Amino acid sequence: MSGLGYRDFANDEPFLYDLMIGQPIPDISQPDRQVARDGVWLRLTARGLVQAIECGVLEGPVDEIGHALWAIVHGVVELRRNGFVAAPDEDRRLIRFAHGLFSAYAGPAFDSAGPQLLDRFT
Repeated sequence: MSGLGYRDFANDEPFLYDLMIGQPIPDISQPDRQVARDGVWLRLTARGLVQAIECGVLEGPVDEIGHALWAIVHGVVELRRNGFVAAPDEDRRLIRFAHGLFSAYAGPAFDSAGPQLLDRFT
């Protein structure tokens, strides 16, 4: 799932999104929920970032880059869903935010392969 796909999922399936991402239920042990979140992280984010790091497109700790990427997309989703931001050019903004993040962690091959990384984000 791409950054824009994550946003689209939150828009199209708001109740399922809330169930997946929402606040934990107090006084309930949730080891399965953490396993599920870790599974999502490994399948959707870490794998692509590890490949980008191995190819020299990005450099830095995969968990740090992934955390920042997820925070950007999740933050935009939450701001829009809660009525704080309603940008008609949200796609363009998300792509620019991702480009800024990827530029901050640019590896030696970023200039030649960075556009393909952004294509994967979209």
